[in-house]
Amino acid sequence: MDTSAQEALAPTKGLSKAACTLEMERRQGTAQEGYITLEYKGEQFRTWYQSIGYSPRNPSRPLVVIHGGPGLTSRYLSTLAGLHATRSIPVIFYDQLGCGRSYFPSLSDKPPSFWSLELFLAELDNVLRYLGIRDSAEKGFDLFGHGFGGVIAAEYASSVGPRGLKKLVLSSTPASSELWVQSRIRALDELPPDISDILKVLEKVAHIQSDEYQRMITHYLRKYVCTLDPWPQHLTESMVSATKSPTVVHSLFVLLSISTSLQHCSFVSQTRPELL
Repeated sequence: MDTSAQEALAPTKGLSKAACTLEMERRQGTAQEGYITLEYKGEQFRTWYQSIGYSPRNPSRPLVVIHGGPGLTSRYLSTLAGLHATRSIPVIFYDQLGCGRSYFPSLSDKPPSFWSLELFLAELDNVLRYLGIRDSAEKGFDLFGHGFGGVIAAEYASSVGPRGLKKLVLSSTPASSELWVQSRIRALDELPPDISDILKVLEKVAHIQSDEYQRMITHYLRKYVCTLDPWPQHLTESMVSATKSPTVVHSLFVLLSISTSLQHCSFVSQTRPELL
């Protein structure tokens, strides 16, 4: 490797593969980020976004990524940025309102009823409009949703169905909120009783922010969310962010319950049998 190449790569030492990819995209001028103003029910909010290789002049169809949680950030999905380097696919990330770089202290005063599926659908629609791809029938966009992000993506595709949407990709997405809760209860029961019983009691008395709950929930996360040891840096950063600003996750979904706004969410009747 020549000296110039070594100098170019040196600052990326110690970074995760995902972070290196994003850093190289920034150096090449293909990564951009900023805030999009969202007007919702008479108030203004800001959504942070980042685009990798996207430009209105770029003929390639972008992939819009919706992170899960609820309450995580787009950081744990940053490896998808590699699609631009390997497949020339523009990738667009954004942190949902109340999460990561879209969290603002004033949001902590919002009641649980504010954090609804309607809010996140409006936010997604706003991001697509801002980028000018919502109704772009010629180029359009693909939508990738992971976990709760898949719930947003599926509901958006079925209820809004913009002309620009070409492909929908759902990863680890529940078909209904009822099934989602049922699967979590089954998973919890597979943990040792001294862990599952404590988690159930603490959730019942609303002590989910206690240190004891956080210690116990780690066992669940390491068995069902990510089995790697240690966790990838980008996942750890998303988890830490959710802990520091837990407004969304505590308002929408804890282990054994779900918010009123999501209780009747289901895509079972809209799924064609031949796709199952």
